[in-house]
Amino acid sequence: MTPAAYRKALLAEEGDDIKYLTPGELREMFMPEEKRGARRGWVKLLNNAYFARELIEVDRQTVCGWLTISIILMK
Repeated sequence: MTPAAYRKALLAEEGDDIKYLTPGELREMFMPEEKRGARRGWVKLLNNAYFARELIEVDRQTVCGWLTISIILMK
């Protein structure tokens, strides 16, 4: 019996009580992240500076920034 056939038979016999990830969770799971230091509400990431009021509360602490990658195709 192949592993896929065994899994299918096992799920049919015992039921499927697996909690699957949502599409949003799957997308965020593979987003690259960078750790940077927050300074007065600003954080520098990939030659850009970003401001957020929430970062003022974590001044001089290390924060994680997640990167969204957009590919624009021009014809």
